[in-house]
Amino acid sequence: MVKKFTDLQGKASKSGPDRFKPQEGRNAFRIIGAVVPGYKYWLKTRDDTSVPMDCLSFNRETEQFDNRVRDVVREYFPDKKCSWAYQSLVIDRADGKVKLFDHKKKLFQEIVDVAKKKFGDPTDEEKGWDVVFERKKTGPHTFNVEYKLEVFELSNSALTDADKAAIAEATEKFGTIEDIARLPTPEEQEQFIKNYILPKEEEDDVDEEIANEFDQAISH
Repeated sequence: MVKKFTDLQGKASKSGPDRFKPQEGRNAFRIIGAVVPGYKYWLKTRDDTSVPMDCLSFNRETEQFDNRVRDVVREYFPDKKCSWAYQSLVIDRADGKVKLFDHKKKLFQEIVDVAKKKFGDPTDEEKGWDVVFERKKTGPHTFNVEYKLEVFELSNSALTDADKAAIAEATEKFGTIEDIARLPTPEEQEQFIKNYILPKEEEDDVDEEIANEFDQAISH
């Protein structure tokens, strides 16, 4: 549907919630809804922007790789390897807002272990619990980071009215995590690779402001 001119914003609207970015020291959040399993490749667009692309041969339901499924990225880039990339929505306890979190593998395994052994499902509205952990820099490189679950600070608690209001607002605005992390079709993924990653045979005139808008959208 084409909008009336007076209804146009003249710019791209944000397509999803902010990301939860762990800070140095103590962090806390509440996982809401499902956790979406996944593996992703990281590719570079023509303008050298890093973009994540789903590994389509990874089955989210079984959490296993299925070689019978077409893996578009591997077709075009056979040397590329995908990496662990589980996602969920969380309530950031620092500001009470719903955000998208790219889980850290070791921390996630600790959460699963504690959930099974003691506290139960952390996403339960009545008996769930806040994930409290420490982020610690361990060296000079960006990957020199350690995440440690603070087990002694964990306790079961129900979602508050403020939590439920924040969840309702985010769901109305962005949808569920399944909506946000929708798996593309092989055809959609292939088209993106052709349009933005593979070398372009003929350069067309592109408005610089439009190009900048696209850069910001895919880097969110």
